[in-house]
Amino acid sequence: MALAAALVATFAMSFELPDAAVSCYLVTLIMKPGGGETVLEAVVITVLIALVILAAVVISRWTIDAPALRLLSMAIVSFAMLFLAATSQLGGMANILGMLIAVILSLLYESPTGDIFSTGLRYYWEMVAMPMGVVALFSLTFGVSTVELLRRSLDARLAATWEAIRSPSAKATTSLHQLLHQGNQRSLKRAKLATRFHLAPTNSMRQIGSDILASYHMLIAAAAFRQLAPLTGRDRIAGDVAASRVALQAGLKSPYPRELRADASAPEQAVHEALTTMAEARSLEQSSVPKVPFFAKDAFSNPAYQRYALKTTFAAMVCYIIYTSLDWQGIHTAMITCYVASLRTTGDTLHKLILRISGCFVGAALGIGTIVYIVPHVDSVGGLMLLIFFGTLPAAWLSTGGERLSYAGIQIGLVYYLSILHGFGPSLDMEIARDRFIGILVGNVAVYLVATLVWPIRLDQTLRRDVSNALANLAALASTPRSARSGSLDLVIAVESALGRLEEATYRLPLERGWAPTEDSSIDQFQAIAAELERLNSEIFFAETDMRAIATRLQALSALAVKGRAPAENAHDFLGIDSEQQASNPISVSLRRLEIEIRGLPR
Repeated sequence: MALAAALVATFAMSFELPDAAVSCYLVTLIMKPGGGETVLEAVVITVLIALVILAAVVISRWTIDAPALRLLSMAIVSFAMLFLAATSQLGGMANILGMLIAVILSLLYESPTGDIFSTGLRYYWEMVAMPMGVVALFSLTFGVSTVELLRRSLDARLAATWEAIRSPSAKATTSLHQLLHQGNQRSLKRAKLATRFHLAPTNSMRQIGSDILASYHMLIAAAAFRQLAPLTGRDRIAGDVAASRVALQAGLKSPYPRELRADASAPEQAVHEALTTMAEARSLEQSSVPKVPFFAKDAFSNPAYQRYALKTTFAAMVCYIIYTSLDWQGIHTAMITCYVASLRTTGDTLHKLILRISGCFVGAALGIGTIVYIVPHVDSVGGLMLLIFFGTLPAAWLSTGGERLSYAGIQIGLVYYLSILHGFGPSLDMEIARDRFIGILVGNVAVYLVATLVWPIRLDQTLRRDVSNALANLAALASTPRSARSGSLDLVIAVESALGRLEEATYRLPLERGWAPTEDSSIDQFQAIAAELERLNSEIFFAETDMRAIATRLQALSALAVKGRAPAENAHDFLGIDSEQQASNPISVSLRRLEIEIRGLPR
């Protein structure tokens, strides 16, 4: 990423393309671990910016001489795109589209006549297309192949399975759960990309696709070993997992596992079946997954989506009015901040604001230090490349880490570029960097005010919905007959993905409680609920008996989590006293604990 950003800055300076800082910023924003993924996204964004410019031209023709109509058109486009981002499969792509249209319109209106207008549109396309071309060529040459990333993912799963079976520990359990919470979606997308573009022979891709499902099945089984498998006899199946991993690293076909013990537990049987599947290159039987609709089920009935789009648009338009009225175009980053920092819940928004402000301070410090001590001594293109390279390194390192801090890395890079890249060479002028920084702070204040004062959505409401969805999927899993349960891996993955979101959300929950050092029991309660859901997911999936009797209780718990009460028709089953035999059953114990924790959650 650092080398690609340095090349982009050099090309921008050499060919006198404007806004080199934005071009470098796009490099850190879109580069992915896989070369194929990065190339595909670069192509999509290049096409996207052409569509954005076309939309800007159409809108400008009718609004260029009418300031009120111009503001209204920007607000309507912004609202529509933000609504699509919140309710449709477009997601963040619609958010980026709305932001680009609003930003281009706002900047073009500063010089709306004749050749300046058309030249500005061409520059905007070049500002995006050039770095996308560099990134695509760079990724094709030096990027890690998508197939190699899939093999690394399989190796990580085999290693976590072996460690959880052979030498279980808190560290091994944590690593295992992290892989489970990631789900299969990313790996399946990479496999689909590799297959569609023929990045590997067909037989190899069929093998990898089979191994993705089988390896996740092994992760689920490894997570159940602690409570469902005896300590004796583990070495045998652990050795088979290790042998499969050695074969994968050597590029050989996975060997068949040894014959299964007669008294093998259900998790051992599942690992044995997965290893056999990998050796035979056949696919596990899976229940058909319904096609995901383009819009969310409650897209047009839940007012939260419209409110989110409306209040974010309001914050962006207020920032636009402020810097336009003050004739202070340098702080136009205020409007951009509203789009990139506003999220649906208050806790998520505050978390992103903190990362954005922290990244801005660090990036500004790096930029100012570079301007004062290094830029005066730079007199060649090579010196400029070194500046961008070493300035990008810490930002790129942070942005490629975990999601809790990655956004701060992107902001460090952006502010650093804005500080030292003005015109067509390194700049000693700190005024532009100061204006950009002030604009970001103004945008943060606007987003903070609308997030906390206008229709605030508490993070624990989202947590409740995730708990409810996980319980609903567990109910569907319990309703599946024992013979067909192994084919319901999609339900297990849905529960694990919800638990991953739950874990990340509880990390941000204290932000909504203020900075006072008061105790908040809800965090502990959500963590306890997540632990019980994790346990139930394994126990129900590997249960030897029919589980349909508890499906009703799981459905009642799902309703209790989101509505605060159980349905009347399920009240007897839900509130009934367990028999003495049921009370000692681990699943009944988990259900009772879940009921207690969910009822104790604050309203």
